[in-house]
Amino acid sequence: MIITFIGQPNCGKSTIFNYFSGYKAHVSNFPGTTVTYNTSRVVCQGQELICVDLPGVYSLTSGDPAELESRNYLLQKHVDVIVNVVDASLLSRSLELTLELMSLERPMVLALNMMDEAHRKGVRINAYKLAELLVCPVVPTISNRGTGLTDLLETAVEAGQAQVSPAAVVFSRDVEEEIAELSDQLDIRLAQTLGLPWRFFIVKLLEDDPFLLEEVEKREPNLLPLVKNHQKSLAQSHGRPPELVIASERHALAVNLFEQVAKVTPATKPGWRDRLDLIATHRVWGYAVLVLIMGLFFQAVFRLGQYGENFFLSYLEMALGMAQSRLGSGTLGYYLLGEGLFMGI
Repeated sequence: MIITFIGQPNCGKSTIFNYFSGYKAHVSNFPGTTVTYNTSRVVCQGQELICVDLPGVYSLTSGDPAELESRNYLLQKHVDVIVNVVDASLLSRSLELTLELMSLERPMVLALNMMDEAHRKGVRINAYKLAELLVCPVVPTISNRGTGLTDLLETAVEAGQAQVSPAAVVFSRDVEEEIAELSDQLDIRLAQTLGLPWRFFIVKLLEDDPFLLEEVEKREPNLLPLVKNHQKSLAQSHGRPPELVIASERHALAVNLFEQVAKVTPATKPGWRDRLDLIATHRVWGYAVLVLIMGLFFQAVFRLGQYGENFFLSYLEMALGMAQSRLGSGTLGYYLLGEGLFMGI
């Protein structure tokens, strides 16, 4: 079974992957690119799993090489289940990528990572309700402590075995009308040739995805004006480019989901870590802290080094005396061993 980890940058995705893989991870390049991804073999419940850590991405558009290669990997490779790692303390923003991944129509598990940071900010998330709305398992985790990671892997295995896709993402009525009209005018075999889900293919064309538009132009150049007309219609009805229209739709859906499953309470009082961060990152006191740390480090190195030096010098002097008495002070052996080796140390 192949389990793929994907998420936005700095969500703790690679920390989760490294927890499972340890030192056994292998780094590979996507063919013809410098974009890398990690793979590792893991055993869970007596079953061997292949875990894949894809680059951190904000969306599945093809404008960025990492985003394009991550999307192509998810669509063109055999992936049994997608584990979408999200930063629970930034849930509203993180869910925008989740909604895109749901449109791939692949089994998916949502890892609500960094739950401790969310609680510290006063964000309380109902994971059970979020799972009901997305129609996919949701597992709270704290990756830097290892909390919930075993449950996450076991849940991913169960989702991969069940092969149940998440809920369909539905936009506002006017956007859905454009999707339906363009869908009626295109041949589904075009999406099948590219290995793409039909609805995902249509939405990405309306989003002005450069990779897919290029593919359409290669295979069916007469369809390109038709796609452009629907893009223009969508842009005119909303007063902005079609890619911004679709992005705004996802943003609105993500905010709506957040409001349904999360409750924001007053943040807890700053702990010692927060106070230390405020001092260390202060534009004035930060330099004072830096000078203090460097001074303490300098003193520690030389003070402790002095004790070590005195300890070793006594033994070296003893060894030098023994070499002089046995080899003679003017011999070649003494100069090589005593003056060369011992004095060099």
